[in-house]
Amino acid sequence: MATAQGLTAKEFLPWAGEILAILPAAFERLAADVDAGTYSGAEDNLLMELSGLEHVHATSVQAGVDPRLPALMRDLARRAIDDGHGADSWSRVVEVLRSRP
Repeated sequence: MATAQGLTAKEFLPWAGEILAILPAAFERLAADVDAGTYSGAEDNLLMELSGLEHVHATSVQAGVDPRLPALMRDLARRAIDDGHGADSWSRVVEVLRSRP
């Protein structure tokens, strides 16, 4: 999406580095939630995540970038919300993946 908006990959690199830097801690929290079977939503919740994912999807479509990955992520959040888990954290989608083919 960055290059579709006129940035070069090299110009985007500092932001990509910042995103990648937070992933280890985020995955650690997600793994702890999944292993414990608790999805507190104390740091984020699926309703909040869905809003961002809808924006990413719409931006992908507008930019002419394949929107299938953001659509998948958005739809996982929606399924968990439809199951009554909107206040839960993103890690709740693991249960969605486990329960449906």
